[in-house]
Amino acid sequence: MLRSEGLARAVVAQHDLTNDRAFNGIGRGIIGSVVGLVADLFPADGGGAANTAARQAVAVETLQRLVAVRRVGLTAVIEVAAKTPDPELSARLANMLVETHLQRQLAALTDVSTLPSGWMQKRVVELRD
Repeated sequence: MLRSEGLARAVVAQHDLTNDRAFNGIGRGIIGSVVGLVADLFPADGGGAANTAARQAVAVETLQRLVAVRRVGLTAVIEVAAKTPDPELSARLANMLVETHLQRQLAALTDVSTLPSGWMQKRVVELRD
């Protein structure tokens, strides 16, 4: 789940990684960075929705490629690491991924716990009537 496309897409959207220069400069080199900078200044389609979707898809793929997830021994501990030339960016990406995953898990648990409560309240009102 930590390497899923859905989670990577949520991280990219929530943290606006499509516009993060440090993240987008990974693996470009000097020439690629200059070309990317010029391309950002003059988008081919005027910066429309197709360009945005393409940039998001590239960011999702890049994030998935950079992230490594492994179980530590026989424990329930999971190690999440992102491998980039910048250690601060690596830590930031790994933390973003874990935080977003935990937020989504907490939201799912909250949704599941509120369903029976709402049903029970309706049932009590019905029985009272």
